[in-house]
Amino acid sequence: MIGVIGDDGDQDTASRVAKVSKNHVGVEALLQSVKAKGNQLHYMVIYLSPGDYHRFHAPAIHTANYRRHIVGYLSPVKPSYVNVHKDVFKHNERVNIFGEWYGRDKNFFFLSYVGALNVGSIVLDFDTDIVTNQTINRRPYFYDKAYTSE
Repeated sequence: MIGVIGDDGDQDTASRVAKVSKNHVGVEALLQSVKAKGNQLHYMVIYLSPGDYHRFHAPAIHTANYRRHIVGYLSPVKPSYVNVHKDVFKHNERVNIFGEWYGRDKNFFFLSYVGALNVGSIVLDFDTDIVTNQTINRRPYFYDKAYTSE
């Protein structure tokens, strides 16, 4: 189990309470492995329903160093569908961004945009080479691009 700090909206900041949510067994094992090495892993899954604003802004100031576009299916990502079909995020088309975010130190940063049924196009303002949601996909089924020469 991992603790998440939340706010019920009716109380002041000083009275925030820790809410505990259960992780998938594989995620829990990964968190324990990271913790055993003296590191921290922070993650979140943000679901945008069909009625939501579909422009996503990065959750941290970061630098993108590398991109991997993985061609895949466009299955629904609605929570009720994902609860029954466990490998949706593994099989859907996605674009992964690897880089660094800046706090006190330079830290590893990873962001994955996942396409879904009726919302399959993924557009990155800083990378016009990427083309997603194609009827007939080319081979290979993943395309890499480095943004830095390091």
